[in-house]
Amino acid sequence: MEPAYFIYLAHADLIICDDVEVPNTSNTSRKREMLRERLRELDFILSPGGAMIYIGTPHTTETIYKVQDSEN
Repeated sequence: MEPAYFIYLAHADLIICDDVEVPNTSNTSRKREMLRERLRELDFILSPGGAMIYIGTPHTTETIYKVQDSEN
């Protein structure tokens, strides 16, 4: 008998990103950009009006935890 595979289409009202920036993911500008790209994929599961919280220790002055000014 073949195994059954299920895909659940779920959305999250709250996503907590804990310690996503660590030395081996943030020690170069390219690694920080790659990390930002991967984290942007969370937007696809975040419910409209949902919140994403980042918790962690910055490991560089160019930390991904900095709040960027909006152009709007």
